[in-house]
Amino acid sequence: MKNMLTNFALLMELTRVEPEELSRAVGADLSLISRWRTGARRPNSRWRRMLADYFLGAFGDKVKLLLSGAAPLGLARDIPPGQLLERWLGETGGSWERREELLFLSRRGLTPEKGKKNPRRLRAGTLSGDAAVRELLLEFLDYTLAQPGPGRILFACPEGLELFTRDEGYNLPLQEKLRKVLERGKRLQVVLRTDYRPSDVASACGPWLWAHLMGYIQSYYYDDFRLLEHEKILIGLRGRLMIQVRVEEGGPAAAIHTDPDAVAEAEARFDACLNRSRQRFCYDFFAEPRDFLRGAAYNRGKPMYLFEALPDLGIGWEAVARLLRLEPREAALLRRQFWPLLLSPWDFDGEAEVCHILCSECIDDALDGVRHLCRPLSAICRRRLYLNTQGLVDQLAAIRRALEQRPRYKVCFMPREQFDRIGMEIGVWGNEAAVAWIAGRQSTACRDYPNVTALHGFCATVWERIPPAHRTRSAVEKRLEQWLGRAGKFGLRINL
Repeated sequence: MKNMLTNFALLMELTRVEPEELSRAVGADLSLISRWRTGARRPNSRWRRMLADYFLGAFGDKVKLLLSGAAPLGLARDIPPGQLLERWLGETGGSWERREELLFLSRRGLTPEKGKKNPRRLRAGTLSGDAAVRELLLEFLDYTLAQPGPGRILFACPEGLELFTRDEGYNLPLQEKLRKVLERGKRLQVVLRTDYRPSDVASACGPWLWAHLMGYIQSYYYDDFRLLEHEKILIGLRGRLMIQVRVEEGGPAAAIHTDPDAVAEAEARFDACLNRSRQRFCYDFFAEPRDFLRGAAYNRGKPMYLFEALPDLGIGWEAVARLLRLEPREAALLRRQFWPLLLSPWDFDGEAEVCHILCSECIDDALDGVRHLCRPLSAICRRRLYLNTQGLVDQLAAIRRALEQRPRYKVCFMPREQFDRIGMEIGVWGNEAAVAWIAGRQSTACRDYPNVTALHGFCATVWERIPPAHRTRSAVEKRLEQWLGRAGKFGLRINL
């Protein structure tokens, strides 16, 4: 079994299902099952759906436990296990060492913990040097991860986020450790300065904002850090341990406090800053619309970004009520509160730069069905709204026309695995307004300059990191022609 490299093979090994039994259950040929196991072929969307239904129905607890280690972020976002298993079966597996660990723990009913180490016990004392302080912050997260029960992490950083985001080699493991800590039930309160630059937070803004929407992080912004004197960082686990990092002549130095009195004194200084600050990313505008987008308009000097799994945004006012069968009050709500979400490519100024990212596999799957769920608009109207396949084809045709006639309209079709890493669907109108949402969870809208600028910087970073070959007009037009040709064979209208 050492040659097994696919998630499908791992699932079969965990459940100990024989190929003959699986063949009878889902109707797949034995040779096809063999190719799935070896990776010679991947199950298509129809087979993945059937396999997910079978494995969850027959081995629900084992499969969910496996997913908790293989795809914990998806479970944390409340993606249904069936949908998550479908995605996971279509992905390439990781190293065999990691898979052996998943098998061992899942068979024993344990929760997998990726990369878990025994953290060094943090003791009171001091250390100095940039490398030592950086390592200390990673060890603090290991220490926090090992602490039982809930807890609140306190973090004040007068220097701003660029302490970490400028060094991606350090920032990535730091983010990964923090994600694990937050998924274990700890929560983070952070106080930062307000005058940060968008480039400083661009690489971290997506997961940062996503964690706010999930309620994992509460961030506050404060200009006057004189209460922290010359400290560079103040971080700790409330009631247990606090670390103060100062800037000295020889470089940064850290003092670790475990004594209850010293911990309480450091916490009091953090709370003094917290009480003078204001909170950001705290909106839940789908539950209570607040006219955040009224009057919003794109800025010709800044690109407009739309990141969405399916082309549900930009459906256009003429079609929205008819295609989605909206009630009058719902149409009024969308027009009054969220009208920029329904701007079609033809509504944009011909000179406006628009960068549009869509998920290619989501479009593939939607074309296979009769209709699909419009998640963003469903969240706004608080009921399930469906767009039929003809409406989807109309949207693809509109994108095709816009590419031909709008030189600054750019499109990229991103694989689902990469699209999911963004963590949310986003609309940004230059520095004017921004929206980000997670289906079924909290969502945010903002108009204030720092937040919109930060999210704009994140979108720009995502777009710039897409390989140029994947966002050329020829590649996009070829993909659109394939989809529209497929739709035409199904008897759907192509309105070019």
